[in-house]
Amino acid sequence: MIELRTLLPFWMAGTELVKAANAAKAFYVRSENSLSEAVLQASIADCTEAALAEHARDRGIDRLPGEPVAQWRKRVQHAGTSAREAGSLAGLKAILTAHGLQGFTITERDPGQDWDVVLIELDPTQLTLDSDSLNEVLHRWGRPCRRYAPSYKLTASAGLLASQDRGAFYFGSAS
Repeated sequence: MIELRTLLPFWMAGTELVKAANAAKAFYVRSENSLSEAVLQASIADCTEAALAEHARDRGIDRLPGEPVAQWRKRVQHAGTSAREAGSLAGLKAILTAHGLQGFTITERDPGQDWDVVLIELDPTQLTLDSDSLNEVLHRWGRPCRRYAPSYKLTASAGLLASQDRGAFYFGSAS
């Protein structure tokens, strides 16, 4: 430790030295707190909502009206990876998976559609994004020369009983 008495002029002895030491200590404590707060806000997963807005602005991600903070945080967190992987079929699959979608199939150049339509068949039970967020993800990270058509696979079980009696057909539900 540096001995302040040998470095300071003679008139700063006693209470003046204590005042200077307390002021310096307070300054460095404030500086340390500011720097540690900045380090804590650097993590997108743990930062405050105001810091998240700054991270989103840096990455060009706008918050959708009514979007939950957790979903917005996930879109901001995966923005860099999504930008790198955008433009390919494997990249689109990785982007949708990173945003929490599971159980989907992607079909390019379906014979019944135009050449630039990409069909994305989603399982509604596995859906974690609302339709506005899904459209934003597809618009932002999809290929610019493609149109994306999300559809939902709905599965239902039904039993049908058919019988024939003397040329007449009878239908009913099976249980």
